[in-house]
Amino acid sequence: MFFSSLISAFFSLGVMLANYRLFMPASSAWKTILFVLGSGFCVGWNVTVFLVRRGEGGFFGAGGRINGIHPLWIIVTVGVLFAAINLFILFTVAYPGYVTADAIDELDQFLTGAYSNHHPFYHALLLKLFTEAGRGIFGNINAGIALFLVIQILFLAVCFGYAAMTLYETGLPLSVIVTAAALWLLSPYQIAYSVTVWKDIPFGGALLLFTTALFRIMKGIGSRKANECVLIIGAVGFALMRSNGLIALAITFIAVFFVYRKEDRKLLLLLAGVIIGAFLLKHPVLSLLHVTQPDTAETLSIPVQQVAKVITEGGDLNGQEAELQLFFETEKVPSDYREFISDPIKNHMRKKGYINGHMGEFIRLWAKIGVKNPGLYIKAWIDQTRGYYNGGYEYWIYSDYVMENDLGITAGTPVESIRNLLYKWYEKYYGKSIFQPLHSIGFHVWLMALCFFAGAVHKKKEFLLSVPQLAIILTLLISTPVFCEFRYAYSLFTTAPFLFFTTFGRHSSN
Repeated sequence: MFFSSLISAFFSLGVMLANYRLFMPASSAWKTILFVLGSGFCVGWNVTVFLVRRGEGGFFGAGGRINGIHPLWIIVTVGVLFAAINLFILFTVAYPGYVTADAIDELDQFLTGAYSNHHPFYHALLLKLFTEAGRGIFGNINAGIALFLVIQILFLAVCFGYAAMTLYETGLPLSVIVTAAALWLLSPYQIAYSVTVWKDIPFGGALLLFTTALFRIMKGIGSRKANECVLIIGAVGFALMRSNGLIALAITFIAVFFVYRKEDRKLLLLLAGVIIGAFLLKHPVLSLLHVTQPDTAETLSIPVQQVAKVITEGGDLNGQEAELQLFFETEKVPSDYREFISDPIKNHMRKKGYINGHMGEFIRLWAKIGVKNPGLYIKAWIDQTRGYYNGGYEYWIYSDYVMENDLGITAGTPVESIRNLLYKWYEKYYGKSIFQPLHSIGFHVWLMALCFFAGAVHKKKEFLLSVPQLAIILTLLISTPVFCEFRYAYSLFTTAPFLFFTTFGRHSSN
């Protein structure tokens, strides 16, 4: 069981590193470290071995389709329920929707003419189009924001309904479909996110579409042409709605290539075409439109944090003090540094301005300092990423207000009785420890790893379905600006019910 040992070791090590402060100084806590490592390994080992030995035939029996229920009724039922719940919330509690600082920045671009891909330009363009359409029809910008969110809710309704229908078509029991639907319809974060203007929400829906269509192509479910069309739509959203999406899609393509290079070249051509097209849209096309790419500091979250950690902790600067002054006012770094978010230090660098055009110089400086401070670099990386592989952190999940703005977007007056009922549900959900895994990023990351592992060991192609999510997490471990940002990992929560049940379910086609 080499792979069981490997994943168990990674799990144990990840948990211990995330809590490294509990073992400081390490020289006096080696017995505790060994105990924690051993305990974590045992937990990981038992879980993975159980899944390998018991999961080969599937945990959830193939119940077959229920007589009289056409698959389309599943997508209609789940989709209509999701749309009804969230449209009701939008117009009674959240009108015109929860408008974040990111959304204000996106809309500001079109007023100032200073276009940027810092927030994905194509999401900003969609926001602008629907907002202007709503304002043109109804006469005010609030209606425009609401129209955009109506479209977003309907899009998510189709995504969740499509995934639920696919679970049904595989022959999984109705109890599985109901469980998955309940997670999509009733989870507070799904409700709150459906009425929030953030790029992460359509990204999460697009990734579910992509994953579901890929599964249907694997299993030969439904029309091949229809599945390919949905795959393309999902892949385009995957590539364009988040800055790290195109990289994650490219990683996914590599995995699909190794599995399907001889079996399904058309699938590979479709994915390659989307990748090439998305690259052209994000680079040459945006250059023609005079849309600037994210600034250099934005791509250096973790290296910036590592250097700032060394300065703050009084580490060995390896004789690079003069060079550092070009990028930082080093005497101010300790007061700006926050171990869990890179924005203060990035903004510090932006004010100095030297980083623009001198990225290579900074990387060389980072490497020279890192040679003398590997321990501090590791700690800084852990502090900046631990929320993505260790569960249990209390950190905000959703925004429920309209950001102050000069655009005329204002919060409506909610129906207090409905708002109170909704927030009582939120409080009960987040207040119950039994629900904690359902909104834990770390738990879902390891769940994705187990789905990948179980599928690979059983030589089921379903392991490919977890690759996009793991690729997204990989990009976050390299460049996340926040240690535990739920919305960055939101796509985990849109796809997890589908991935879990398809990986560990016994399909009628198996």
